Amino acid sequence: MLSRSTPAALLAALWLTTVPATALEGFSPAVSKRLDALLAGPPGTAVFDADHTLWVDDVGEGFFEWLVRTGRLPRVGGTENPFEEYVRIEKSDKLRAYGMAVTRMAGLAESDVTRWAASYFRVVFARRVYAAQRNLIRALQGKGWDVWIVSASNRWIVQAGAPYLGVAPSRVIGIDLVVRDGVLTSELAYPVTWGLGKVAAIERFIGARPDFASGDSRGDLEMMEEARRLALLVVYPKKSSQAGMRATARRRGWATQRLP
Repeated sequence: MLSRSTPAALLAALWLTTVPATALEGFSPAVSKRLDALLAGPPGTAVFDADHTLWVDDVGEGFFEWLVRTGRLPRVGGTENPFEEYVRIEKSDKLRAYGMAVTRMAGLAESDVTRWAASYFRVVFARRVYAAQRNLIRALQGKGWDVWIVSASNRWIVQAGAPYLGVAPSRVIGIDLVVRDGVLTSELAYPVTWGLGKVAAIERFIGARPDFASGDSRGDLEMMEEARRLALLVVYPKKSSQAGMRATARRRGWATQRLP
């Protein structure tokens, strides 16, 4: 019997063995046809956004709110609630907000953040993973593709979720901080991985343009435009903020898929 203490990697491995035999189950016939054509060609590099692309909701935002709510990330110098500050800033400046949500973790031990992230993802987000994307990743890996996750959430929480998609934590790029003596500092290790920051991170850590890219939001635009063979937009028809990305997908001929 599995317990709450069962390692995330083991849980992910068990889940992956239960994926239906139809590798691309969960995609529309039109999208499946394009993905089949991609898989029939030579292997390449695939990059996936994380939040709203691989799972429901924003795991970085959720984890940050949890750190604040549980007292692990107290207010600094009598300022406003850190999560409320994040929500306020995010409405007008996403790049600044995403960076702030990570730099506010300065002073925490990396070992604690890693442990908390694993627990939080297992309890809150494990069952929010999109089975269709997990199936696609497995199919790509089966054909020899190099699969990466590139996210604007903090590295530790996305690494905690990666095994549930069958992706090695070492293949995760997220917002990261310089760590000294095992403690997180407020210094970003590299530019925030949003928009052009995702492209810069791909160049830095992967060293090649992706052949396939999947995302959902404006922060994924430049990364998806870099895809040499196919881009897949996860669509949310009722989300007005995504209208621009849906229009871009139609104009550029990207594959589009609504996931349950």
